[in-house]
Amino acid sequence: MLPSTCSKVSLRQRPIKNDRLSLYLDYYPAIRNPRTMKMSRREYLGFYIFANPRNKYQREYNDSILMRAEIIRCRRQEAVINNEFGFLDREQPKADFLLYFEEKAKKHYDK
Repeated sequence: MLPSTCSKVSLRQRPIKNDRLSLYLDYYPAIRNPRTMKMSRREYLGFYIFANPRNKYQREYNDSILMRAEIIRCRRQEAVINNEFGFLDREQPKADFLLYFEEKAKKHYDK
């Protein structure tokens, strides 16, 4: 059996101000960011949950946000596995080529 070289994607929480938690994905080992081409270990989702929910509505909000974050984690794990073993990724062809080309053109030519 071959040793596993795939990155593991974990959903983690980080405390922030106002008694809230920020959700992010932790990749181990680090993966290459396709936009910056630098190795990165964390991807912040921009989702925030209550650290100590005080009522039913805050608990339901936390549950729904955590469920969505877990879906994103599963998709990222699937993309890492597809990339690692050479399978085609369904989400990658949906990237906007024109946006990518404009970013590259602005980077090289300011005119």
